[in-house]
Amino acid sequence: MVAVGALIVVAVIYFVIKRYETHMVLFVAGVVMATLAGNGEVYQESYTRPVCAVL
Repeated sequence: MVAVGALIVVAVIYFVIKRYETHMVLFVAGVVMATLAGNGEVYQESYTRPVCAVL
């Protein structure tokens, strides 16, 4: 599990260096890590609440 986490971190660094959209890269990495940890729905609560608050 630690190796997968390290691989995700390396992938995030690679995509940020390649100039991909930083917010998207970090969001997707967080969703993948939360899903691997067994808390797949955690992203819905943490992402939609601030977006809905702005609306």
